[in-house]
Amino acid sequence: MDTIERIKTLCKKSGITISQIEKKYGYGNGSLAKTKDITSSRLYQISKYFGVSMEYLMTGETGSGISLTFEDKAILNAYHSVSDEKKEIICDILHIKKDLLLSKEA
Repeated sequence: MDTIERIKTLCKKSGITISQIEKKYGYGNGSLAKTKDITSSRLYQISKYFGVSMEYLMTGETGSGISLTFEDKAILNAYHSVSDEKKEIICDILHIKKDLLLSKEA
């Protein structure tokens, strides 16, 4: 599978089209599908949009050894889209939940 096929797969999983990605970032209509060489700046934008690494888009490998599900990536993307104040609240909630889970296991 090549880079554009991985992008198509990510689009399909996200329920969007490549055309929507092109429009969002101001790429020419059909420009992603027509090229074999996607610029690094485009790879970066697309990787950030989907919450994957540039390495994954280029090779299909994650390199980090950490494998995130699509849902995990969606949660991370949502987290990164909120204000710093809301991020602190989310982290506080997660710490409380973790402590509750650990106390129930004991």
